[in-house]
Amino acid sequence: MSSPRSPRIEVRKATPDFAHIDLGNGSLGRICAISELTKQGAILTLTEPYDLPEEITLTHMDRSGLRRHCRVMHHDGVHVHVEFLPATQAREVAEVITLDC
Repeated sequence: MSSPRSPRIEVRKATPDFAHIDLGNGSLGRICAISELTKQGAILTLTEPYDLPEEITLTHMDRSGLRRHCRVMHHDGVHVHVEFLPATQAREVAEVITLDC
């Protein structure tokens, strides 16, 4: 007989995906790893410690290029917990910067 399992409220996806962090100040963004991903938010791992504003925009670096506007909930220098904001709260992205190499 198997033991009863408690139902999970939220499914977490362990993922080795990477994302680009737009700081919203016109500077070049930063790259981070997405350590955990849920429908409500994510845990990010930074390549180096740096300050973040209260809200950021993440762009997944996979083929989807999905952009999510986020609120920084916790930041310890290397790990960042973000909450995804509903589309109605997302700021308008007025300009896409393309770098020519």
